[in-house]
Amino acid sequence: MKAVVEYPMEEFKISLMILSCLVWASLLSYIFIKWAGISTFSVGLKAGAIIGFLYALAMGFSMASMYKFASVPNTLINAVGEVVCSGVTGGVIGWYLGRGKLMKRAI
Repeated sequence: MKAVVEYPMEEFKISLMILSCLVWASLLSYIFIKWAGISTFSVGLKAGAIIGFLYALAMGFSMASMYKFASVPNTLINAVGEVVCSGVTGGVIGWYLGRGKLMKRAI
């Protein structure tokens, strides 16, 4: 079953994985800039973790409802991983957006 669902390692499409990560970071950046005004690492970390967690649960439960290869326990494990990844991503984005404010305070 695994061979039907996943690409073999030699056929893995790293360019699409990179594109996926860039799109996710762009979505978080848009939310932080346009709606949330996030400009610190700690606030970005929290917001990214929450958004990632909710997104992972939504997609995981959706997949578990439609496909036999997806399961609720795997959805929960994936959601925990997404908290870490999106939290760090959100933190870095928040830090980057606030870097100008730190420079102004130092001057």
